[in-house]
Amino acid sequence: MGLWDKVGSARFAGKDPFFGPDAEYLVEIHEVQFFDSQNTLNKGAQFFKIRGRVVKVAYDPEIDRTQCDPKLDPPTRAGAFAVHMISLSKGDAPLGDIKNFATAVYRGKVHQAGGDPDDQVNPESFGDSEIEPLYGVDQPCAGMFLGLRTTMKITREKKTPFTQHFWQAEEDFTFSLPVQGEIPELSRGENSQTA
Repeated sequence: MGLWDKVGSARFAGKDPFFGPDAEYLVEIHEVQFFDSQNTLNKGAQFFKIRGRVVKVAYDPEIDRTQCDPKLDPPTRAGAFAVHMISLSKGDAPLGDIKNFATAVYRGKVHQAGGDPDDQVNPESFGDSEIEPLYGVDQPCAGMFLGLRTTMKITREKKTPFTQHFWQAEEDFTFSLPVQGEIPELSRGENSQTA
């Protein structure tokens, strides 16, 4: 094996951006992880991380997202990888975010199998047996296409902005904003301008 044989499959050292707020995405999921932070600021904090590639992005180009916070990520461009990081150190809200993602995954799987997700997916009964497989070694979510809506919100207490994420199965998702970019060879079904 040569010195540079693994360069083609290596990831850049820079971290992926977060999904930008006030946008709609069709996302190809690449990996889901659950881990303890090694960062000195968050040592021991647990995170649930969803990493995917943006296949299509829609947003209103007239909205200036930097008015609230100049550090906010802009909408993520088509073809780029982005992450949704869920910190479990923030009370019950993160569990709702994970439940939302799991619901989208399981509804998508039932749709793909030709079933009725309204009858077969019950998020109220989710527990370890539904959540742990999502971040397994075999990455069962890899390759799935999910819809994602992001909205910029302001926290009640500190009045700081944050991005709220709402995941949906691809079959349940439709764009309501103008599409600003896509990867045509990966865009699918009614969520594609080229279909």
